[in-house]
Amino acid sequence: MNRGLDLFFKSKFRKTEKKMNFYNNLESFIFAYELGSFSKAAKRLNITQAAVSLHIKNLEVYLGERLFERNAKCIIPTQTAKKLFTLISEPFDKIRGVIDNFSKYTNSMRGEIHISCINEFAENLLIKTIGVCLEHGIKLKVNYISNDSMIINDLQDNTIDFGITSVKYDNPNLEFIKLFDDELVFVGTERWEKYLDKTSEAAFNKSLKSMRWLVYEDAMPFIKRYAELALDISPNAIDPSLTFVDVMGLIRSVRNGYGVACLPKSYILPYLEDKSIAQLHYPQTAPRYTLYLVYRAKSLLHKRMNFFKDAATKTVPCTSYENT
Repeated sequence: MNRGLDLFFKSKFRKTEKKMNFYNNLESFIFAYELGSFSKAAKRLNITQAAVSLHIKNLEVYLGERLFERNAKCIIPTQTAKKLFTLISEPFDKIRGVIDNFSKYTNSMRGEIHISCINEFAENLLIKTIGVCLEHGIKLKVNYISNDSMIINDLQDNTIDFGITSVKYDNPNLEFIKLFDDELVFVGTERWEKYLDKTSEAAFNKSLKSMRWLVYEDAMPFIKRYAELALDISPNAIDPSLTFVDVMGLIRSVRNGYGVACLPKSYILPYLEDKSIAQLHYPQTAPRYTLYLVYRAKSLLHKRMNFFKDAATKTVPCTSYENT
């Protein structure tokens, strides 16, 4: 009797496994078709590119038709692929919708979240959030892409789940939450304050060009924003003597008197208060540096997505020296 039941369940399992394999083949096909790339499909599905290729090959064997023409830069769908996509994309979306909707009624937090950040500063804002998520069994992949538009494109291509950008776009398919917002200040030690010529605006601007500039990253997000909004010089006129990809390293360099920099005020407030560094310029309207958590509105069907979003907005105060 037990042997008979065992054989019955093994038979059922094999049938279910075959159905799931076919589902995986179709899922890889749809993502490859939509994204135009096996590698992007693999990244989105969190599997290897070889696995995607195998799934597509299985479908081609099953159908007896070639689905994609491959070249060095992209994959080109054949007429068979176009017909197949037209036939299955809508019902497959419904199946995915059912799975997504079902996931929010379960207590499972299993799964992986892909996040792309505009810079190291943005990545560090997530440290506490990462800890909270790991404690709840959520896996994370945090990536660094130094281009806001690329992050938005990856979101729209479904290759990432969340982004942190320095720009807010007007896009009805995306949600933006302000994650960080702080005043930027132009600072240095007293030594550098003496080099600033404040006798006239022209003299002040000329003295700015002769300062020893310390900047954050090659993109210089802090000083670029400050120069554009508060100084009468082009950011391109600034020739950095030191470029740091670590904000704390940049702060230490300023405190050591190596040069001048623009930094978020909350990160250097203790040093302004103890006068180890000085604010060198007081614009009428202080420029601000803002970062946004951005996601596709529909992605929050997953419980883990909701959890991450809530954790990020609660554990990242908009301005806090704790973040350093």
